[in-house]
Amino acid sequence: MNRHYLTAALSAILLFTGCEKISETPPELNYIYYDTTAAETAASSQTEAVTEETVITDAAAEETVTVISAAAAVSDGVPSTEWDPAFYDNCLFFGDSICRALSVYNDLVDPERVAAVGGGAARNLNEFTFKLHDIDYTVTTAAEAYQPDIAFLWMGVNDINMTDKQTYAANLEGLAREINEVSPDSRIIIIGMTPTAAYHEWGANPTIIEYNAAAEEMVSSSELPLYYIDVGDVVSDENGYLLTECDGGDGMHLTQLAYYRILSKINTEFKDLIPS
Repeated sequence: MNRHYLTAALSAILLFTGCEKISETPPELNYIYYDTTAAETAASSQTEAVTEETVITDAAAEETVTVISAAAAVSDGVPSTEWDPAFYDNCLFFGDSICRALSVYNDLVDPERVAAVGGGAARNLNEFTFKLHDIDYTVTTAAEAYQPDIAFLWMGVNDINMTDKQTYAANLEGLAREINEVSPDSRIIIIGMTPTAAYHEWGANPTIIEYNAAAEEMVSSSELPLYYIDVGDVVSDENGYLLTECDGGDGMHLTQLAYYRILSKINTEFKDLIPS
C-alpha cells in the first residue's frame, strides 16, 4: 500500500526578499499531499504548482510513520532514508524556511529544537527570536540554554542575492563564533544549500555552488569546531538540479522524502561525532 506523506511549498518571496526582520513568528505553512512511493520510483507526474503568494502553514499531520532505525548507506543508487532518531535528540537547528520545515513535517526532528524562520539568513539570523518550549530565544540564548551536542547552521538562499560569497561565509563563521562562546562543547555543522529545480526561474544553482564552496573553505580554515556537509547529492539529479520527488512544489523547497534523505546522510557521516 502506498504511503502518503505531507509535502510543503514555501513562497519564493520569503526567501529572496532583502527585507530585514519580518516577524518573530515563522511564516505559516500550507500542505499538499505527495505520494513518496511513486516518487521513489521516479513517477513522471509533477508536484502540484503553487503561486508565489503561497506560504507554508503550520499544521500537525495525523499520520505517523514507523520510527526509523540506524542509518544505512546508499543502496542500488537510491539514497537512504534511514537514521537513528537519538542522534538528533540533543541538537539544535538554526536557519531559514528550508530549515524550518524540519519542525513542520512529522517524523523528522523535535520541533522544539528548530530555531528557523522564513527570511532568515547568515546576515540577519541573530535579529530574530524563536519560540522554543514557549520561551523566546535568540541564536545565542538558545545555544546557551540548550548546550547542544551539535548546532546545525542551514541557510543561504536569503544571502545569495544580498551579500557576496566571502561575506556569506564570514557571516556563517560569525554565527558559529557566537554559538561557540556560549556553548563551547557544541560541535557546529554547516549544511550546504540544496539545489533548485531545472524549471526554477532564478537559475540559482551556479551561485549556490559558489557560495557552498566558500562556506566549505571557511570551515576548513576556521579555528572553531566546525564541520561542513554537502547534502545536494541526495536530492539532485545527474545534472545537479533538484529531483522531482524532492521538489516541494516551487522548485526550491523540499518534500518530506528529501528531509529523510538529508537527515540520513548527516547521521551517517557524523554518527561518531557524538559520544555514546
